[in-house]
Amino acid sequence: MFEDSDPTVVIISGLVVLIIVSIVAVSSFFVWKGNTMPIAALPEVIMKRGEGFSSSQEGFYGGAANGAGEPSCLRTLTDASAVYDELSMRCGGYEQAQKDLAEFRLLVSKWACLKKDIMSPSGIVIATRSLPYSTLHDRIPVPDIAGQCNAKTIPARDLDITFDTWNKRAKYLFRRLASGANIPQAEAAKLEGKLLASLRDVYEIAKSECLGAVPAGKMNARDAQPYTPDELTEHGTYSGYY
Repeated sequence: MFEDSDPTVVIISGLVVLIIVSIVAVSSFFVWKGNTMPIAALPEVIMKRGEGFSSSQEGFYGGAANGAGEPSCLRTLTDASAVYDELSMRCGGYEQAQKDLAEFRLLVSKWACLKKDIMSPSGIVIATRSLPYSTLHDRIPVPDIAGQCNAKTIPARDLDITFDTWNKRAKYLFRRLASGANIPQAEAAKLEGKLLASLRDVYEIAKSECLGAVPAGKMNARDAQPYTPDELTEHGTYSGYY
């Protein structure tokens, strides 16, 4: 019924289709490559300049939430950071001393970052967000404490247990480090007093900022609640004799 097509026309049509498909494929490749191209790293100077936000720009308490010393926030506690510097300068290169010093540095940093978060007018957990949990001196992860403080939902008992644990561990670490560094007893007592004064400062701030007002006779929603077993709920008051 149909006449045979001219072979030349068929070949030309095939070449045209092949060229179009090739153009589309090449264009798609360059578009995909452009969308997945990694962004060049910013110069170190620019990154450091934009690392934190000052209180005048974002309203965060005390300037940059992170980057204020090593570890982060440490320099915001004058007394505690001075004690850390003294121990760091005097402790030798013994492996155990370096482990104790690293934990001491982390512990003091948690006090400083917690103070920064609970005093921040933004109400956002920023300074403590990346601090790790340590079974050696933590009972509750520090970012959780900061979040509960901002929401005023942390029980006073949990706050007291946390700071009591920090207090005991800080004294233990300090005394080990001071003994290893051969710091005279009188000087060590003075340094320990500065360290514990710094912790008391954070504790007093936490008590004033973290605890919500609980009406008399009421319990905090997060406190342990009384419980009556199901098998006793149907029992009436005993009115007989013992």
